[in-house]
Amino acid sequence: MDGNAWSGRYYTLLRSNSAVVKQGLFREFHGDAWIKPWVHYIPVSMDAAESPEAMRFMTQTAQGQEIAERIAGEGKRRALRALRNVDLQLAAGRAMLEWGRLMDLRRDVEGVCEGGRRREE
Repeated sequence: MDGNAWSGRYYTLLRSNSAVVKQGLFREFHGDAWIKPWVHYIPVSMDAAESPEAMRFMTQTAQGQEIAERIAGEGKRRALRALRNVDLQLAAGRAMLEWGRLMDLRRDVEGVCEGGRRREE
């Protein structure tokens, strides 16, 4: 089970071929566009009141076990396809470049300005 705040474990759990149970209050950056509830993970409410029954269903019934296996497989496939290390490194690199540009004292002289065009000197 992954908690209600941003977690670095979430993507590792998705890659683990386990049916991930995700508790969430806030929308995360991946949204529901490419990681969907009941397809890639099992959503639970903040108080997790439904967890005992969901766990009983997923572990003790043939239909629940089939659903849990399908969710685990889909979650792993999506994580391996969409959360590649090279993509995460690229995103981190782009964030560092943007941070550097924002912190540069000469940002209005160098780089892209004025409607997306390079400033002519």
